[in-house]
This record gives sequence, structure tokens and C-alpha cells, in this order.
Amino acid sequence: MEILDIFSEHCNLLTQKINKKSENEIVKFIETVVKFYFNFNFENVIKKHIFIDINKKTFLEDLQTDNLSFYRVSTQKVLDEIDEYDDEPEEIDELELLLLNAWDYMLIENKKEALFGLFEQIINILDYYEQFSERLKYWNAILEKELSNQLELLNQNKIDLNYYMTKYNGIEFDQI
Repeated sequence: MEILDIFSEHCNLLTQKINKKSENEIVKFIETVVKFYFNFNFENVIKKHIFIDINKKTFLEDLQTDNLSFYRVSTQKVLDEIDEYDDEPEEIDELELLLLNAWDYMLIENKKEALFGLFEQIINILDYYEQFSERLKYWNAILEKELSNQLELLNQNKIDLNYYMTKYNGIEFDQI
């Protein structure tokens, strides 16, 4: 099966499983998945590009209670200041761009869309590592495992909030 077919089938399965979850379950899954992004210098990327300090514990609490207006306003302010006609726009590192895309998904109001997007960004980040690392087979195996990890997580009756911390314990996301 071609990689695009595998990814398409995976996306369809994710959508089906996500659509069967309650709003409360979706919020718990989002909290679980967001922890993956803290394997990177996530706080520093947000500070560098959105100009706010985030604390992991506080941010996760704010996600649970949907107390995200400060983050949304701060992000929108940065977006409003971007000059789309700038001849020399700021170059953003690709990994940082993927993390910023994940940040956007964390803040959107449609929680099912947010969860799907966060899963998708994990795949994009692992794909980035696969493409640009000298350890192609290593990252390919992790990427393939992630597809089953996502479905495994969505099949849990009792959501393990530390799922991604456990799954990625010991995996070092080197600078590429």
C-alpha cells in the first residue's frame, strides 16, 4: 500500500473515532496529545514567535477549562502585525513552523478539529525528522508506530493523560 493511501486511511479512521467521542473525552485527549509538543522547546518557540511566556502546567489547566482567550488574543495580535507584502519576511525554521501550527490547533474552538489537527502535526513532525535526519529507518519506524499509537489512544476507555510522555520517554528529538 502506498504511503498516501496509508495516511488517507489513517485519517479516515481518526475522523471516525474522534466523531464518536464526547466533548469531555475530546478535551482529555487534547490535553494528552498536547504533552507531546513539550518534548521540544515548545515554550521557547511560543515566546519567540507569539511573545508570551507559557507554563506547561498552567497551559494544560487552561486547556481543560477552555480559558484560552489570552492565548488567542496574543496570537491574533501577532498575526495582525504581519506585513503580508513584506519583501523579506522572517524565515521560520520548519520545525518551529510545525510547532506553531500545532499551537493554532490548540487554540481553535472546534475541539474535534483541534484533536485531529494535533494528531496530524505529530505525524508531520515525525515525517520532518524522517526526511531530514541521518537516521531514516529509526524515524520511519517511530512514524509508523505513531499511526497505531493514535488509534490505540482513541480506543482507551480510561484516558491515560501521560500516554505521550510514556510513549516518547527516551526518544531524543535532536536538532536537525
